[in-house]
Formats: sequence, structure tokens, C-alpha cells
Amino acid sequence: MKNLKLLRSVLLASLLIGLYSCQQEEEEPVYTPTEADAVAIVEEFVAQSSGGMTEEVAKLNESIQAKDLGDLDLECGVPFDTTLSYFLSGSASGSWIRNWNLLLNCPLTENPFLEVVTDYTGSFDGYWRSSDREGTRQWVWSNLGPEGEYIYLNGAGQHGGNRSFNGPNQASFSWDHEAQWTDVEIDKLTHIINSGSGTFTLTLTGPEGNTHTFNGTIIFNGDQTATVTINGEVYEVDLS
Repeated sequence: MKNLKLLRSVLLASLLIGLYSCQQEEEEPVYTPTEADAVAIVEEFVAQSSGGMTEEVAKLNESIQAKDLGDLDLECGVPFDTTLSYFLSGSASGSWIRNWNLLLNCPLTENPFLEVVTDYTGSFDGYWRSSDREGTRQWVWSNLGPEGEYIYLNGAGQHGGNRSFNGPNQASFSWDHEAQWTDVEIDKLTHIINSGSGTFTLTLTGPEGNTHTFNGTIIFNGDQTATVTINGEVYEVDLS
């Protein structure tokens, strides 16, 4: 009889422990990446302050315009490879290494155009977030001649990385991004993007393995901002 009572007590305790464990599993928070997360990542990989596309465009354009001074020695039809390192310090810190593979094309009856293939790795650590990322870009830059105020960029890019928030939600997730750029207009003197647009697909994977895909567009406004639209929602991001 005692053994039967003991067995019942053990079974009851096991059942209670199992129910408690299930309840704990059900109550375990699952972070779902949001549109706001997607916009933050888009801003990060286009903004100059985080070493994004705007910063790379400015550096490359600056080098192209200064080529007569020997900063970038391009010859028609001759591949040129170089490496650019970028460091950010202060309230936020970061570093990136980019490998540029450039080919200047000089048609007889057209302005020169430049084929740009670049790969990069980098990391960023700020007050609210930290991340690491890597990627490749395939661009064509046209209207490089002395006539005209602007260079035009068309092409694509593929990027990926990991991101962690240092804010209240303490969220972390990985991301993969593909973008296509159309007629991005770059001022030859200021190196600032004046206009142009892009489309992108961004996939975020949360810490539990849950995956969410966002499709959107970017329009450059010419005032160091861009308008990002995701699933019909419109956001403005800072490119400086």
C-alpha cells in the first residue's frame, strides 16, 4: 500500500513538472522581426555614417574625379584592383574593408563607363545596435566624361549579416538582402546621391529560426535622405 501511495506521488509530481515545463515553453517569448527592423537595416546599409552604400559611392566618385592627381590610375580596357579601408570612431565605431575591381570602358562615340565589382566585410557598434555584414556589388557607372554634372549608377548588390539591438528588446537576428539600383544620380563635385531608385528583398531570421521576408523600394531624395516603402508603409531614412 505504501508503495502504491509512493508511486502515485511520483506520478503526480512528474505530471506537475511536465505541465509546468510546457507552460514555461509556451510562455517563452518569440521575437518576430518587424517592418521597423527592416527599415533600420535598410538605413544601415545605405547610410554614410554606418559605412553603407552612400559612403562607398562618395569614396569611389571622389577617387574617380581625382584620377588626374594619381589617386586612381585608370586606363581604358585595363582592369584595376584596389582596396579601401574605412574606420568610424566616436559614439559609434566600425571598420570596413572593400576590394574594388574596376574596368574603364572607352567607346569611340560614347562617354566612358566604368564597371565596378566590389566585395566587402565590416562591423558596426553603436549605442543602440551592433552588427557585422558582408556583401558584393556589381555596378556600372556612366557619363564619366567632363560634360555634365552627374555620374549615373545602375546595378545590383547582395548582402548579409547579423544584427543585435542594445535597446530594451535586446533582439538579435540575421539578414540577407538583394537590391537592384536604377539611374542613381551622383553629383560629380559633392559626391552626394541626388536622385535614383532601387528595389530590394530583405529576409530576416529571428533567434528562434523564424524567417520573415520584406519587399520594398528606395527613392533617393537628394537632401541626404531616402524614402523607403515596405508593404505599402512609407518611411524616411537618413543617409548622412
